[in-house]
Amino acid sequence: MKNYKYKSTIYLVFLTVSLLVNALFLYVLVCEYPQNKVRENEVVEPNYDVEFNAVKKFYLNAYKFINEDNNLYVPVEYKLNYDSTRSCFLVRLTGLEEYFTSNFIEGLSNNLIKDGENYYDCNNYIKDRLFNKLFISSDNNIKNLEYVMMEQDLMLVKYTYEMNYGYIHTSYMLLKKENENWLIEAFE
Repeated sequence: MKNYKYKSTIYLVFLTVSLLVNALFLYVLVCEYPQNKVRENEVVEPNYDVEFNAVKKFYLNAYKFINEDNNLYVPVEYKLNYDSTRSCFLVRLTGLEEYFTSNFIEGLSNNLIKDGENYYDCNNYIKDRLFNKLFISSDNNIKNLEYVMMEQDLMLVKYTYEMNYGYIHTSYMLLKKENENWLIEAFE
């Protein structure tokens, strides 16, 4: 009988301790992290489908802006002092701020020749950068964008285009959301 009392005491102590531990866990779960309140550090994830659809619409508008009659890239009679055989193009950067980040526009303007208030492209930099890749108009084809990933205010998308001899090339475009609008930060 003594042996039986000893075992029942051990079971009773074990049961009491496990009930106390479970009660402590339950208290921490219920009281420390209430389910009906938004936590301070909780970040609301954006809806990727909605954002990607906005990016596709934005790209279509940027494509139209670059390729339609907006006088972005105008042939002029501007000649360089050191090379009078090379003709240049007047580049009007106004309006680009609706489609590109200030970092991108600054990078473009750093590769142009500034004369007074005007920018000139004498090395076909703008033509190679804008018109021969993402915004190419000779194939009359708007790029089909594919979602890759998104992190808060940045989105990475990919697009393909056909190069010489039927080679399909995949490139990427990085977009940044500023003031609730998507802008192109960089692309290949």
